[in-house]
Amino acid sequence: GFTNEEKSSVYTVAGMDDQEEMGLTDEGFDILGFTNEEKSSVYTVAGMDDQEEMGLTDEGFDILGFTNEEKSSVYDFCGGILHMGNLQYVDKKDQGDCEDPAPAEKAGRLFGVDGMQLLNNILKPRVKVGNEFVTKGQTAQQCANSTSGLAKGIYGKIFKFLIDKCNETLATEHERAFFIGVLDIAG
Repeated sequence: GFTNEEKSSVYTVAGMDDQEEMGLTDEGFDILGFTNEEKSSVYTVAGMDDQEEMGLTDEGFDILGFTNEEKSSVYDFCGGILHMGNLQYVDKKDQGDCEDPAPAEKAGRLFGVDGMQLLNNILKPRVKVGNEFVTKGQTAQQCANSTSGLAKGIYGKIFKFLIDKCNETLATEHERAFFIGVLDIAG
């Protein structure tokens, strides 16, 4: 399992004041699929206080003019991504199925969509064939790949929103002597 410090890190990264509201309580924490999957590549930095860093991040959002709604949306989407990592698929007669829809319901609530519809669209996506839409069955592996791709896509949109908002806030008509560069090497 995770240490209390590691749990606190994910809670604060997802921006939760109310961990239960986000669905990230101690009982369910150890099964956060996306965090467990990457556990071996997570580093602890000596002397870094994750709570303090999250407070500074939140303060930075305020300084850059993010509204409370914008901040809340970023935090909600990050929490939803974590819950998507808990979706586990099994094959039943060559068709992927999810035995526990609770993570989809939690993710859907945080994304502002119907969680069961989200899950159904992963299990049986509608694809356009010619002029018609048909429902396509997927294997468990295809469902897992779709979930991972969807999570990465959502994270990419969050990242783009953050960069666009920073650029909008920092825009000026004056000549620039300095600039801020962002290098994303994680992807």
